[in-house]
Amino acid sequence: MNQELIDDQYLREICNTSKGPYLRPFRPNPKWAEARIFIVGTNPATPLRDEFRSFDEYWRSLTQTPEVFNRRYRLKHSSGQSKTTKRTPRLKDLLHPVNVLITNAIIYPGKDFSNKPEQRKIGRRCFEYLLGVCKPSSVLFHGIPAVGLAAETLGVKLDRYEPLKGQCTVINDPCRCHLFAFPHFSGQGVRRGYKVSEMDKELKLHAVQMKELETQ
Repeated sequence: MNQELIDDQYLREICNTSKGPYLRPFRPNPKWAEARIFIVGTNPATPLRDEFRSFDEYWRSLTQTPEVFNRRYRLKHSSGQSKTTKRTPRLKDLLHPVNVLITNAIIYPGKDFSNKPEQRKIGRRCFEYLLGVCKPSSVLFHGIPAVGLAAETLGVKLDRYEPLKGQCTVINDPCRCHLFAFPHFSGQGVRRGYKVSEMDKELKLHAVQMKELETQ
């Protein structure tokens, strides 16, 4: 997909809220439309709006100047990185040089949802759009809301407790794509007896598999 040919007006209209935080369809990625692997979580943790002079500046920071976004984000999120925030970039690094898009089932940032069903609906619209544009080779859904998103949008039932090496769900519409499920990267909701410390080891092995799928 040629990034320059993508009209992002649809996403802009979804994310440009009249009040509250701007919605965040993905972590900063100047080549988002060329992403080949998706990592889908629950929702962005840190709301941002007043940190930017305008929505246009905010959108440019997501799609053109990630260094600006990261600088504003660090000022707001001064308490340090969560387990999820740390684990996700580690997996992304393991997948390099494949272009990875980090997104969520709900794109409303923060913990308080004034209308959660509506935000889930918006999240589904965003995911369906991104899937259609990027046509990734594989998607990893982690956590209950993300696995629910897969069921709602793709009609598949994924088991986040099934070891990644044993999963083999494939869809062919809107593209041939391998789907995987995993407990939330924070470690919450893991099966009894599963060691959270083993998550990184399993994800490291899975990164090799997803890179191999990208070359097929």
